[in-house]
Amino acid sequence: MYRYAQPRPKIYVQDVLVLLCERSGEEGKRVLVAGIEANLYHIPATSSAILYVCKVDSTGQSRGRSATKHMVEAFLRYYADPKTRPVSGGRHLWIQLFARAQGQYLFAESQVWEGKRPLRDVQLCGWWKEVLSTMARVDARVKAYYMLPGYNQLEAAQMLQQASSEMAWEYGHPYHVPELPCPRDSSDEGNHLGHTIPYFEDDPKSRFLDEMALGTGRELRRPARKRARTEITAQETVHVTVDDFWERMSFRQECVTGAVTGFFTVVLVGEGETVDRAEGHVTLAMLKRVRTALTSGVSFATAARAVQATETIERLCTEAGCLSGAVAVQNRNGSGRGTDGGRGCDGVTLLAARRKKK
Repeated sequence: MYRYAQPRPKIYVQDVLVLLCERSGEEGKRVLVAGIEANLYHIPATSSAILYVCKVDSTGQSRGRSATKHMVEAFLRYYADPKTRPVSGGRHLWIQLFARAQGQYLFAESQVWEGKRPLRDVQLCGWWKEVLSTMARVDARVKAYYMLPGYNQLEAAQMLQQASSEMAWEYGHPYHVPELPCPRDSSDEGNHLGHTIPYFEDDPKSRFLDEMALGTGRELRRPARKRARTEITAQETVHVTVDDFWERMSFRQECVTGAVTGFFTVVLVGEGETVDRAEGHVTLAMLKRVRTALTSGVSFATAARAVQATETIERLCTEAGCLSGAVAVQNRNGSGRGTDGGRGCDGVTLLAARRKKK
């Protein structure tokens, strides 16, 4: 994060993995139905935090209507609400994500299962806009931004017109607001893209920053000899404005391959509580072990394999000593209910690993 900022701010990172199970079939065995992978970055120098949602996925094994939407809404509200936000002194929270439609994100071979119906590109962008709009009910000042690279405001509004929204959205990037998470340098050269655009793993913005840092001057050309990442300097991103950056993003291969993609940002301003919940904390190595097992070590291609995969993951989670328990979310009229409407939702498992980035 902020790899090209000079000096690089002190940042604390928490990797989070949330898994949701249901009871399936007549035998009542547990099966994974949904999952969220996210990173929470805390920047003490600006009293800011960034929640980057890396992946949201389902297995298609739910016996009724998918609980994924309710699960994600509850997850986001937990971090967005100043009363529950687990960041000491976090005054500004940025929720950010990149929406790109794929057959699977977290659960290996789940796209093969006939019961899984992943959203198409425009549907996915509309889904995220609707889900993030629930932040309007949080006790904090909210600003919301979205961009569909390659499309102007009118085209984007027409494509997502079916997405219900409870708050006003601004079409464009959010990096003109004064509450930027990265500390600002007093000199003009210190306020370049390295201080403005956050750097996330597996994110097209980050790959673009890498290419610019490997280029020269305003033309962003690659040098004849590619330098090692340790030789990259932040100076080469100084002369590119944020507006230029986003205009060029519209021509990136990841954004113009025919499928609609979207960048979404919600900025919330509201002092968080001083809380430090240790439940569910595991080592980073254990979290990576569970994540690797999910994405490549098991299979969710059939109902039987999904049950076997769930048993494997549960054994790892039990070994990790992570938090596991029932989950309830608030529906739109404010009453509590299980995430699957009472069809046997068995609970959530939370794994969170802390690390420090300098």
